[in-house]
Amino acid sequence: LKGLDPPEPEAGQEAAGPRRVQVTISSVKHLPKMDTFGTCDPFCQMDFAAQQHKTSVKKGSYDATFEEETFLFDVLMEDAAAPPSPLTITVLDWDIGSAPDEIGTVSVP
Repeated sequence: LKGLDPPEPEAGQEAAGPRRVQVTISSVKHLPKMDTFGTCDPFCQMDFAAQQHKTSVKKGSYDATFEEETFLFDVLMEDAAAPPSPLTITVLDWDIGSAPDEIGTVSVP
């Protein structure tokens, strides 16, 4: 469709305006038992460009589906010139009355 693409910058000129990184979490599988008397209550925490987002908690599941939860991270053009920070996704086990327990982490450069 014509008109949906952003205009091309002129020669020698950089594109202006905010940029966005979209992250979609679909599922986690084969999680370990994290609680003494319970199962696993997983959720994901994403950190990128000094911003943080979290998925919903899926109670009592070793194989959780997040229904394609999607998150947007805004990246300012001033930040685009600097080396990018990695996108870090941490899977955590939610606990009532205490801090979540880390199950695992992955970083995407």
